[in-house]
Amino acid sequence: MRITAVYDRRGNIETLVAGSEDAPPPQPETKPGQYCSEISAPQVLEALREDLGDELIFRRLEEIMNSYRVDVGSAPPKLVKNSVEPEAPS
Repeated sequence: MRITAVYDRRGNIETLVAGSEDAPPPQPETKPGQYCSEISAPQVLEALREDLGDELIFRRLEEIMNSYRVDVGSAPPKLVKNSVEPEAPS
């Protein structure tokens, strides 16, 4: 499985999309100030397998979005753990 992220200049992930290794990489729509890249993330890709089912894959993608950001200084872009967990909405 491969993942594509839409993120801002600080690496905050706006959208995370998973796709099959056999298919072309997803190309989510971006807005001005957003970037889109296929992400190198071996540490999280092992938790995403196509046989898990859509609902579980979706939940894991949400967990990744909340726990990681894109290291915009790396080439290719990769995921790094957030230093501070985002606050839950009130």
